[in-house]
Amino acid sequence: MEGVNDRIWFPHVKAKQSFCATMSLCVTAHECKWKDLLWDSGDNMRGPVVNWKNVPAYNLAKFIATNIGKYVPLPNAFNVRNSIDLISDIKKINPDENLRFVSFDIQNMYTNIPIEDLIDSIDKELKQNNTDTCTRLEIVRSCEVVLKRNYFQYDNTLYMQADGLAMGCPTSSVFSEIYLQRLEHLKIVDF
Repeated sequence: MEGVNDRIWFPHVKAKQSFCATMSLCVTAHECKWKDLLWDSGDNMRGPVVNWKNVPAYNLAKFIATNIGKYVPLPNAFNVRNSIDLISDIKKINPDENLRFVSFDIQNMYTNIPIEDLIDSIDKELKQNNTDTCTRLEIVRSCEVVLKRNYFQYDNTLYMQADGLAMGCPTSSVFSEIYLQRLEHLKIVDF
């Protein structure tokens, strides 16, 4: 990427029609905070599903999700891909009496990631990787476009998600990974 003048990121903002994301409810095994919406007449738990495909920023979000790894590396230093890798890693460890294994799970992860901290984390990673200023600013602004437009419609009412990552957005998984890996480095590696 050369910079702003090449318009590599922003052309992906265009959409044929301007719609907001739509939310529907489906039967799920996951917990959710919206208790009044959760139960159907058959006592099945329902959870929100948000369709982002008609959102104007959808193409930009897809592009960011696919390409941000070129500029913000995700080394997965503390993650385990699967149980086979976990067993392989455990076999390499020489156990002693002080050894402890820890596993964390985050409740309602996407909605609890602070947007401003995430944007700051992306910007810091880009600076650490010596990304040129024009490209860095274009990436940060593109991320802000996606992160700060979390509108969705449910039952003919428009809502805006006040904080956290948008449900159903293509960037949510990669953005959560960027934020969590930066947090791991701040709290574990640099501790």
